[in-house]
This record gives sequence, structure tokens and C-alpha cells, in this order.
Amino acid sequence: MNRTILIIKTILFSLRQPGAIWDLVPYRFSPLVWINSASPFSTPFSRTPINSCRPVPGRWLICLLLFPLAGIAQQKTSAPAAKQTLSQIKAELERSDNPPLYVKDVLKKKFRLDTVTVMSRSQFMGIEDSIAYHGKLKKVYGPFKGKILLQPLATIPTHFNHIQQIFLDTSVFLQRFADSLASDIINRINSGQASFEDMARSYSMGGEAATNGDLGWLAEGVMIPQMEKELSRRKKDELFKVWTPRGLHILRKIDNPVRGNGHALIMRIFL
Repeated sequence: MNRTILIIKTILFSLRQPGAIWDLVPYRFSPLVWINSASPFSTPFSRTPINSCRPVPGRWLICLLLFPLAGIAQQKTSAPAAKQTLSQIKAELERSDNPPLYVKDVLKKKFRLDTVTVMSRSQFMGIEDSIAYHGKLKKVYGPFKGKILLQPLATIPTHFNHIQQIFLDTSVFLQRFADSLASDIINRINSGQASFEDMARSYSMGGEAATNGDLGWLAEGVMIPQMEKELSRRKKDELFKVWTPRGLHILRKIDNPVRGNGHALIMRIFL
């Protein structure tokens, strides 16, 4: 009965504060791509929960994982938690059928369940993003800052697209001029007179000008809706224009989409 109450309380807490993971490490994303007026992302970055961008998957991760575990008997260890070494604690966590209850009943430690949305697989915003994408399920990582362990408990995959962009800001250019310039840029690239990289360095008004127009590998669902819709209909290496409230975007999908972990449920254990 007590374990069932713990599960319910954990779910309710996680739904109130989904994905509030940012106090562990500072932001370390590139200002060249993420902080500029040409940002392709639909939601500005802030210290709000990640689920403000993708609310459903993270919450379902918690429910799908924890409800079946409510009736599972907790695994016991052969040694009292106080006498265990860090390596023993990590090994027991990885073997446990119900890591959250193991942390509560055996380790007697505080923990938190965080939902993580990976927005780019080429530039992670912190430790949690990297573990969410690359980490193995149930493996315990850390300690970070000497007292925090991280353990991925569940993942949901998504597709990532590798994209290049040349951005023309219509707060600077008239729309008619921006459209004409974009058509000229596309014609020069298609005819072989210039490369996309050259045009991005010369004309792009976003931070990606410093990266030859490369926005990296972006997860589906994190870009501006107009860009997402058009991108889904285009083939590899195809050049196309997209109008958004921010201006005119010349885009190219330079690789075929790849599948990877886009969402993860990660338990944070406070030693």
C-alpha cells in the first residue's frame, strides 16, 4: 500500500514539474545557432520545463513506466545501504526491477524523475541531453558534482534531420527584395556558380552564417511549424524557401533523417 502511494505521489509531482532539469548544469548550447532572431525553434529557450515544447511524450513516459511497477516487489541487497560503496550502489540500481523504490526503501535517498526532450543530437544542452540520447537504459552515470547520479529509465525515439539555412530578415529587407534575393541565391547554388556554404557566409542574417549555414541535427517537432511542414515534404539536397513571421528561410536537408532517442525519463538520485 505504501509503495502504491509512493508511485502515485511521484507521478503527481512529475506532472506538476515535468522536465525541470536545468539546475544541474548551466546552459552550454551554441549562441551561433540557438540564440538569434533566425532561430528555427518554435519555442524560445528559458528555464521553463522542457515539456512546454513537447508536453505529451514526457508525461506518458512516467505513467507507462511507473504504473506497471506499482505491483513489483522491491529488490533487496545483501548489504546495508550505509555500508555499500558507490560502485555497489550503482550495480544494485542497475539490477533493480524498480529503481525508484530501491532508492527510497533501501538507499533512503531523495530522488527526482525528470523528462528530457533532446532538441539536437549535434549540440547537447547539458549532461541530461547527452545521456538521454547516448545513454543505455538502466545504466547509472555519475556522480556529477560529487553527489548526483543519473539513470535513464525509459526512452521514446524520434527522427532527426540535418539542415542548412540561409536566413533573410524581413525586418531589414522588404519582402519583395528578400524573395528576389532568395530566388537568385537558389539559382546560383543550383547552377553551380556558388556553394550553399558560400551563400550562407555572404547573405545569412542569422548566427548560422558562422557555421556555413549548418544548423546541425534537429529533432522533429522543435522547429517553427511552417518549416516542419515544408521539410517533411522535401527530399535530400533539395533547396526550398519557407516564409515565417521571422523572415524568409532558404533551407536544405543535407542528409537523410536518422532515428534516435528524442525523449527520456531520467531519475536523479541525490547521494
